[in-house]
Amino acid sequence: MSEYKNITQLMREQGCDNLRQLGKMYYKETDCGVSLQYVSILDWGYWEADGSRRYIKRDLSHHYEDIEEDYLNPKNGKRTVTGLKFSTIVEGYDAEFSADVISFPTNDEEIDEACAYLGGEVDQFLASAE
Repeated sequence: MSEYKNITQLMREQGCDNLRQLGKMYYKETDCGVSLQYVSILDWGYWEADGSRRYIKRDLSHHYEDIEEDYLNPKNGKRTVTGLKFSTIVEGYDAEFSADVISFPTNDEEIDEACAYLGGEVDQFLASAE
C-alpha cells in the first residue's frame, strides 16, 4: 500500500504529469466514473476597525478539468491542494453521490475505499430504481 504525503507524490506515483491527467485516470479506472475534485485552502485577510489584520481560511473545491497547475506550488500565494474529494453522478437520473474529503497525507486504502463507496452507492441506487 502506497502512502502519499502530498498531491505531487500521488500524481508522480500514479504516472501522471499533471492534475488533469490524475483526474482523468480515476474517471477511466472506476466502474462508476468517479469525478475528482481537488480541495485547497485559500487564505485571505481583511483589516479590522482597530487596524489589525484578520485571516480567514476557506476550503475550495476545484473539478479536475478546471484546476490550475499552480496549485502544485505552495509558494503561489498560499494556495495548495490539501485533499481530494471523489463524487459521481448516475447518467439518466438526477442522482449524485460524494465521498468524504480525503486529506493529505493519505494512502491507497483511503482512496480505494472512497471509490468503492461511490460504486456501492450507485449500484444500490440503480437496484432500487428498477
